[in-house]
Amino acid sequence: MDRPTFDVPPRHRVRRIRHAQGAQLRRQLAIRRLPTRVQGNDHGLGAAYFAEAIARIIIVESTTTGTALVLSKVMPYGVAGLLAVWNVLYARHSRRKGERLGAAANA
Repeated sequence: MDRPTFDVPPRHRVRRIRHAQGAQLRRQLAIRRLPTRVQGNDHGLGAAYFAEAIARIIIVESTTTGTALVLSKVMPYGVAGLLAVWNVLYARHSRRKGERLGAAANA
């Protein structure tokens, strides 16, 4: 019988990690948080997709089946295209803002 690859070592072989070692390990393994502007961008994308879902519900409830079907097939591409354009414009704006702040800090 083969031993499983996820075999846990016996308890007596596992040494305790001292507090300082544990803190150092946590610092090394810590996942860095994204900059706030990226998090804000993610929230904007989430809000856009939520608005798309609400729009789909309204379209399904208020239009004929054929119209709703056509719009539901086309809408994801339109929303994705608008969000792509918005992301490009947002990135340019952020870059210009960063350059302005950097120039002001150097001056």
